[in-house]
Amino acid sequence: MSYPLLHELLDLVERYEEFRGNAEQSMSNFLRFADQTLEQQTSSEEPKAGMRGHAYLNAMIARDISFVYRYMRYFVRKAIKNTPLQTIDEYSYLITLMAKGEMTKTELNNYNVIEKTSGSEIIRRLLKSGLISQTRNLQDRRSLLLSITPKGREVVKELLPRMQQSSDLLLRDLSWDQKIFLHSLHEQLYESNHSLFLTERDSDLAKLVEKVPIDYHSSSGRK
Repeated sequence: MSYPLLHELLDLVERYEEFRGNAEQSMSNFLRFADQTLEQQTSSEEPKAGMRGHAYLNAMIARDISFVYRYMRYFVRKAIKNTPLQTIDEYSYLITLMAKGEMTKTELNNYNVIEKTSGSEIIRRLLKSGLISQTRNLQDRRSLLLSITPKGREVVKELLPRMQQSSDLLLRDLSWDQKIFLHSLHEQLYESNHSLFLTERDSDLAKLVEKVPIDYHSSSGRK
């Protein structure tokens, strides 16, 4: 029996279960996952010198994510054309209020991962357009509660099919399994970074790196 091969196989099974989470698991899905994982591992192994290792790969992933976001904005601009909305963030604020009900400005900004200054500008435009309204928070007189107006709901209902088309266009070349895999990765990235966004806004980059040291020798990136 080849014990190194068995250990490698068990490691792949563990990684497959971690990435699939509660999604359906099957032998065909596992074999597809193993094939993609080993192919990526072979094509992107870190050179001994380390010059194009984890740091380089991280930079490329960050670049790719930013490019994909720009593609999404490109499609969304077409979807919101001839509507009161100007940006994808305005739609995000509306759909959040429609789904979750009243929220404070801080809650709305935090949920959508938007800085206070940018969030205030988005809220100002939505108020001016009559798509949201604000009332005094009876539980905290110092804050205001935001809610979506009937006009805002109509805009969301009008846009939902077009926003779905935008997402379909962006992800058109991915299979169902690839979408599940990608979603699980994005969830992990969200969970690992959202607490920093909420608690370390005033920290500079050096302090963030000191607080959350980057371990290039960890196979999973988890502590």
